[in-house]
Amino acid sequence: MKRTPDLSDRLKRLPGELLLALVNASALLVIIACILVIVMLNRVDHVGGRIAETVTEATLAKLEITPATLKERLKSVDARLEALLDRLEVADIREDKAIATQIAELNGNLKRLNSSAAIIGFCRS
Repeated sequence: MKRTPDLSDRLKRLPGELLLALVNASALLVIIACILVIVMLNRVDHVGGRIAETVTEATLAKLEITPATLKERLKSVDARLEALLDRLEVADIREDKAIATQIAELNGNLKRLNSSAAIIGFCRS
């Protein structure tokens, strides 16, 4: 036969039940905090994307150019450089150090410009 718990039995179990309730409450608070962090990160990401889009649009408006036009111009500059390099190789002018230095600087500038245009294109899409 089962004995009904009296007040002393209930008082003995009270610290264990209180500890279990605290653990459950802490787990709920951690879950709520994680959900709030995810929501805030989503909002920050969304705002960051809007800021990047606004800055990109402002930059392109200031330059008065579209990404497609910029891409075409870069391709034409790249083609001109390739043609110039071919002519320089044929003319054997590459031995002139000043011209070689200028060509190297021009290639470096073109690479930086190309990467900047790629970033602008990526932010635009």
